[in-house]
Amino acid sequence: MSTSARFSTADNVFLGHEEQLKDFTRLAGEGALGHAYLFFGDEGVGKFRFARALAHFLERGTWHAEANTPLSDALFVECAEEEASVGIDTVRAIRKFLSSTPFHSPRRTVVVRDAELLTWEAESALLKIVEEPPTHALIIMVARSPETL
Repeated sequence: MSTSARFSTADNVFLGHEEQLKDFTRLAGEGALGHAYLFFGDEGVGKFRFARALAHFLERGTWHAEANTPLSDALFVECAEEEASVGIDTVRAIRKFLSSTPFHSPRRTVVVRDAELLTWEAESALLKIVEEPPTHALIIMVARSPETL
């Protein structure tokens, strides 16, 4: 993977995240990404968009965060509007997704948006995956605060 960052200029995902863009580009290029990250901060600062852009970069080689861009090696978990939490069945789907070999990316990436909405059971099951991840797994949890997990 190239260590030079290419990105869509129409995408403002990088505004305020220039250092993170540089760091994650370097880590990916060196094959030194960790297996799990927690992106936290105030609502609306671009945590989820940055995570989506990272998944796109790993699979396609460009930094881009368009929601309608299909990725085969990324799974984006969001709480459905009619549900108040993310349950154990979702974590089982995450485990199954991560157990497959990536097609186009060096990693199978899972991004859990609003990770504070995980039920206790789901959080415990996800912790087990984070503690013993498949070698090609990348798990990104997005939350308002690290204390919520």
